[in-house]
Amino acid sequence: MKILIDGRVLKHRYKTGVQRYTKNIIDYFKKLNISFDVAIPKSNNRYFQHLWEHTVLPQKAKTYDILFCPSNVTPFYKPKNLKIIVTLHSLAFKNVPTAYNIFFRTYYHYAMSKILKICDKVITVSESEKNIIISAYPKLKDKVVVVQNGIDEIFKVKEPKYEKENYILYVGSLNPLKNLNRVIEAFFKIEHKINHKLIIIGSKPPIFTNTKTKFHEKIIFKDQILDDKNLLNYYMNAALFVFPSLYEASPLPPLEAMASGCPVLASDITAVRERCGDAALYCNPEDTDDITNKILTIITNKSLTKELIKKGLVQVKNFSWEKTARETLEIFKEVYKM
Repeated sequence: MKILIDGRVLKHRYKTGVQRYTKNIIDYFKKLNISFDVAIPKSNNRYFQHLWEHTVLPQKAKTYDILFCPSNVTPFYKPKNLKIIVTLHSLAFKNVPTAYNIFFRTYYHYAMSKILKICDKVITVSESEKNIIISAYPKLKDKVVVVQNGIDEIFKVKEPKYEKENYILYVGSLNPLKNLNRVIEAFFKIEHKINHKLIIIGSKPPIFTNTKTKFHEKIIFKDQILDDKNLLNYYMNAALFVFPSLYEASPLPPLEAMASGCPVLASDITAVRERCGDAALYCNPEDTDDITNKILTIITNKSLTKELIKKGLVQVKNFSWEKTARETLEIFKEVYKM
């Protein structure tokens, strides 16, 4: 079974969840001694990279049995005898269009109409997203399978810190879907009651529309942190990790926080509950008052904080990138025999 992996997103400037997924799959295939090649475009221009996807990549794939496209899109045509497997992480562009710029939305709507017809299997990252995909594209019912995202081992601490520093942490894209504006509004409502700062770690890739940000001496904006050891330090010492997203498929940061021994306040939506189980405190992402009250509840209740930390350390044992890689490989074998 000759496998070619589409490495287009590895050239991207921003380290998104999709890029991290791709890198981890590749790394764990290597650890499992799986034979494969990776095709990466030469251009650093995102538009040229997508052009490469539909022109150069299918030509490279002609001598392979399996083309694995881990980042939502595939070539628009399939060479003879080639099997194509795509990981479709999310249909957020379709369900929450205002979060994305018009070029991105238009391209992805067109791309989905093409690639979902020619691919042999569609991997997605949660049961909730599978249901959303099948609802939007009923003909895919027999093609869609679920493989949950893993979690980087570096975040899995053996001994968590129960004495925390005075800051609330947010990690993620500065994307309207992440609901950062309500996090900031909630913080403003209670900043006079607590001795905590709000630290926001993230960047805004150009595919997203504007996210409003407000500046305050207790709100610290940091760019994306690429050093995982540095990021681990922020997670470990935070009094609380807050993640009230409006839409998610299989988010990485809440589990990273749990693995690092940080209590988590998360959005009460299906995909997040699927990931976090009973190890998070949940809030209504559209209710700023609820977010505010839940932040105060965790910060002022040490026994709850300790309980959430302990439950989080148990919950993350259900996820690993090795498990993700192994389950993905089984799908390759199934498709190869089709």
